[in-house]
Amino acid sequence: MRFNRANLNRLFQYAYALTGEREQAADLVQDTLEKLLRRGRMAPPADSPLAFAKRTLRNVFYDHCRHNEVIERHQRQPTVEMDGQRSLEDMVIDQDQLAHIWSRLQPQERELLYLWAVEGRTIAEIADHLEIPKGTLLSRVHRLRQRLQSEPRHDAREER
Repeated sequence: MRFNRANLNRLFQYAYALTGEREQAADLVQDTLEKLLRRGRMAPPADSPLAFAKRTLRNVFYDHCRHNEVIERHQRQPTVEMDGQRSLEDMVIDQDQLAHIWSRLQPQERELLYLWAVEGRTIAEIADHLEIPKGTLLSRVHRLRQRLQSEPRHDAREER
């Protein structure tokens, strides 16, 4: 399998969406490429090598998470719910606020936002990609919206 710079950048962006950190994303891409190279003659489907690589990257990421119990740590953080109903598109977020929110998201939430906002996938496409029912995904989107709306504003200027 051969990758050009554009495909490697797409893999890195996807890895960054999952990990939330540049160094971890680079390590994840490297681990994924090593795994793909070790496959040897077992080549990915010719029609979608990038999709195959992304699926492999996702599996490697969740293997790492299970090993390091990262998911459990994130799930122990309490969330605050709010009754307001605004869409993600209506929320105005500055760069510092986005960085603060991004660091507090769980890996599954970052992946969902990446697939929706960066790749422009529909809910049905995301559900198919993640291999989960559409209703489950809609529930996750609803809870994510509530959580994002309830996050207290973070202002980097106040910390200085």
